[in-house]
Amino acid sequence: MRTPIEKSLHCFSWSGNPFPAGLCGPRPPIDHSPPISRRLTSCQLVTGRLSAVQSGPLGTRSTPFVGRRGRGRSPYMTRNRHDQVSSFAQVERRGNRRSSRWAQEGFAMSESGRARADKPLISLTMIVKNEEANIGRALDSARGIADEMIVVDTGSTDRTVEIARGRGARVIPFTWVDDFSAARNFALDHATGEWILILDGDDVAVEESIGALRAEIVAQPAGIQILRVPVRSRRADGLGFTVSGGRRLFRNSPEIRWIYPIHENIVHCREDPDMEGGSAALVVEHSGYADTTGREAAGKHKRNLRLLRRELRQRPDAPELYYYLAVQHAEMGHHVTALRHARAALRRFAGRIRPDFAGLIRVVAMRSAMQLGQAVLAVRIGELGVRDYAYSDLCFTLGCAHGQTGNLVQAERFLNLAMALRDRATEFQVDAGSGSWKALVELGTVAWSKGNFELAIERWRRAYDWMPNEAVTNLALGRGLLANDEAGEALDYLRRAAEAAPRLVETHTRYCQALVATGQNQAAYDYLDDLTRRNPDVSAYWLLLGDLLHRLGEHEECARVLGGAIDRHQTEPKIYILLGSALRFLERHHDSLNAFVLAARLDPGSIVARNGMRAAAESVERIHAELLTA
Repeated sequence: MRTPIEKSLHCFSWSGNPFPAGLCGPRPPIDHSPPISRRLTSCQLVTGRLSAVQSGPLGTRSTPFVGRRGRGRSPYMTRNRHDQVSSFAQVERRGNRRSSRWAQEGFAMSESGRARADKPLISLTMIVKNEEANIGRALDSARGIADEMIVVDTGSTDRTVEIARGRGARVIPFTWVDDFSAARNFALDHATGEWILILDGDDVAVEESIGALRAEIVAQPAGIQILRVPVRSRRADGLGFTVSGGRRLFRNSPEIRWIYPIHENIVHCREDPDMEGGSAALVVEHSGYADTTGREAAGKHKRNLRLLRRELRQRPDAPELYYYLAVQHAEMGHHVTALRHARAALRRFAGRIRPDFAGLIRVVAMRSAMQLGQAVLAVRIGELGVRDYAYSDLCFTLGCAHGQTGNLVQAERFLNLAMALRDRATEFQVDAGSGSWKALVELGTVAWSKGNFELAIERWRRAYDWMPNEAVTNLALGRGLLANDEAGEALDYLRRAAEAAPRLVETHTRYCQALVATGQNQAAYDYLDDLTRRNPDVSAYWLLLGDLLHRLGEHEECARVLGGAIDRHQTEPKIYILLGSALRFLERHHDSLNAFVLAARLDPGSIVARNGMRAAAESVERIHAELLTA
């Protein structure tokens, strides 16, 4: 049975932003690479119970460069039949060839595995601007790893420089020239270590164990020039994280440099897959995508758009730029423009880009289409991609799109396919969980929509068991239990969801509903009162607080609270409806009528507003009639 609070549980991803994606897809028959479990050994350190690393151009500015990409070949374009689809971290290497040049320059390791004593082993390089809130944590995480820390400041106006120097970093000023590669190469010029470690100001380096990275580095064959490091980035909406394989660790050599002004890549002038390996000793936790709102984020969005447009004028045949433009506009909420850029890329480069990269572009297009309420278009875009190259990310998003159209059979089909394909990796893989726990969350939604509540909750429990610390799994299971009249059990899951995703409004509203359902009205009031004080611009908190007071018969206090909410939310019709109801109980019928009239003007289709207006008008007429007869 569903509680009165939960009249409908149509609050899953069909009606909003779908929980994004996961892993892999069926390899074309031309791919003769070894099983992914033998190639990608470091990925399991990052993704928990996921069985393959999820890599791609998000989560780090270093886009994947795997395969033979010298001679100016784009990593996004199709290549010869043995190189069409490759994994992000090709740990397996053919032979153990050593470079005589590296040995001559002193970069080779001695037989004892020790680096040269006259220079540091690891140099940390960072470029930063106004990172006072994060840089201390980043440098602290690297102090036990790096022998020297180079921080290039591009014009901070806060305490970034002071904090960095206080942590022992060498801070070097750099005049910003609208080019990330220029700043990063400037940092490389000042590093003296054998190896370079790259962190951003909002990163944290997590070593597997003390000394593990140094041991891993000294054990590398001389021919290995670059190590990919798993980078985990928390999503802005709190719904999981992305994982990518970033080129964050490489030898200090003039042959390795950054290229491109934005979404810069680290490349070797003699790019060869045998030069690259994967790190199993280090994970980078990135928090930069966790807050995409506010003045600072708006400034970054504006800067990124300007640089991307300039770069596109210079490189109009670079497919990745269309992708990055689509992603940038989607992050800014410009879904019409994001969809246009993604579809333009698919048309312009049809048959010329790698099928896994084309799938990534399709996923971006599908999510924007669903945000615009065009789920049918999202399905059409996704089905074309699945015919070319099916993998978990694409199948997961296609399943969500079918769910939004109401086609639950096809939704379940593609979500199950996403799970079946999770052990196969594609280089351009970003979001964690679409082949596992996120797919189970959505499969639970399908079961609930079919009326099979027990199966839905069973699937949500499996998702929780897979990833118990994620807000997504706790929220799904908690709100399912709440809707199934099991509020006592739901309470702990919803509390954990709110703690794991404090910016996600629904985690707090569901937790408060669970408090009310378990009779903890005072705790719910205190919690909501604190939320409205800390987040006055979130109308949902005001509405829930007003509704709680109204249900408890505290109509005077409800009217006072909602009166304060109107100052910030003058165009929210639900606030006027609730206020009108509270005023009617206080027998302030004229004020109640005015509130319902405003609600009806803001939402002409609202039946509740029209009925309230009619009832308030009748009360006003009755009062007038009584006055006339008095």
